[in-house]
Amino acid sequence: MTTTLIYGHSTFATPRVHGWLPDKPGFHRALCGIQLADTLITTYPRPTRDNATWCAACYLVTQHTPGGTPLYVMRRSALDGAAHIIAAGEVNQGRSYRAVCGHGLSDDVAKPVPAYACDACLITADELTRQEASPT
Repeated sequence: MTTTLIYGHSTFATPRVHGWLPDKPGFHRALCGIQLADTLITTYPRPTRDNATWCAACYLVTQHTPGGTPLYVMRRSALDGAAHIIAAGEVNQGRSYRAVCGHGLSDDVAKPVPAYACDACLITADELTRQEASPT
């Protein structure tokens, strides 16, 4: 099974672009935590921000610096079980940090394990992507 990130949407879940990784045979899991059967996902090359409606969490987590370093990562909290969106430079520094929703985390309790995204992080991610797209 390949670990290549693919892009696509499912009208079954929401008509937004998600980044998908293989999960178990016959299924993919979106970076934001949605899991669907392969047959329910329409895939295509990565669209730009301007020509597609993205899941905000998947969009943020697939953004990279020109050198290829991710800007954001998702980590599952052992405290609430949700995946939180965190600025990538904050993790693995040996100190506590805050997710975009304000939830306090540390490397001891936040692990790179698939989980459904924190609702507050999704709301904040929507706001961050709207601000990024704003011409002001």
